[in-house]
Amino acid sequence: MITTRQKLSSSLLQRPWFGAAVYLVFGILWISSSDRLLALMISDTATLTRYQSYKGYFYVSLTAALAWFLLSQKQHYANSLRVSERALRDTFDYAATGIAHVSLQGKLLQVNRAFCQMLGFSYTELTQLTFQQLTHPLDLDKDLQALQPLIDGKADEYTLEKRYLRKDGTTLWARLSVAIVRCADSAYFISVIHDISQQRAIRQQLAEDELRFRTLLDNAPQIAIQGYNADGTTLYWNKASEVVYGYSKEEAIGRNLLDLIIPPSMHKAVGTAMAQMASSGVAVPPEELLLQRKDGSMVAVLSGHVVIKLSDGEPQIYCIDVALTGRQQHVS
Repeated sequence: MITTRQKLSSSLLQRPWFGAAVYLVFGILWISSSDRLLALMISDTATLTRYQSYKGYFYVSLTAALAWFLLSQKQHYANSLRVSERALRDTFDYAATGIAHVSLQGKLLQVNRAFCQMLGFSYTELTQLTFQQLTHPLDLDKDLQALQPLIDGKADEYTLEKRYLRKDGTTLWARLSVAIVRCADSAYFISVIHDISQQRAIRQQLAEDELRFRTLLDNAPQIAIQGYNADGTTLYWNKASEVVYGYSKEEAIGRNLLDLIIPPSMHKAVGTAMAQMASSGVAVPPEELLLQRKDGSMVAVLSGHVVIKLSDGEPQIYCIDVALTGRQQHVS
């Protein structure tokens, strides 16, 4: 681990004034004290002259060594800096996601290969454009609104989903994360762009499938479907259930199925069957039942069940009832 002292030493060695200051201080001390010290130690003039020559050779050798050390340190740090800059540049260029540096006015200053490939532009073409030109018109306002707090200094980053315009005229859905970098005399945005077109397509397909099947189940005219949890709390009630049992969807959702349509004499058996289906995941066999309507009358149905076990929640049970025509019974 690099200590604070090592960091300070490295910082000083990279500064030209530090080398000049060391050389100056050492030179002044050497010149001012070495002659006086030799005069105190040696009285013979010839010997003194010879040692003064040695002193000069020593000084030249020492300063040469010092110069070599400082220059080698400078070269070492310059090489380290080049390696670090190359690593950062490679990270920028070869990242699997799109990255762009953007001016506060929206001009693309630098872009990486992934971003070029996403939109189908060359590096030169993209760096002549602004993000406003690349953003779908319907998404531009929300992007600009999210960007303004960064410019005003009220936020440091934001994330949103937006559409980009590709070179071929098609659109690309992306998750955009933007952060602002403020330097002493300038500022710019770092934008990270993830292509989510495939995820959006899958989500859209799932939403359409859910809508399709929910519409089918909601409007099946002869099949009453109720969904409930293991404790009997009702969570789904289609239109046919409203017709067959007389309760509206708003009246049924949130109430216990036992209190809605199960006659009191059947509460214990049905409650046991619910718990069994929830724990085992296996539905009980279909059977004919006499169930109770809102007005107290009885209706004969063929009742089947489906158990759905969700990965992040408790099992849900769906009851599928078909009213048996002509077999309704009214109980006073």
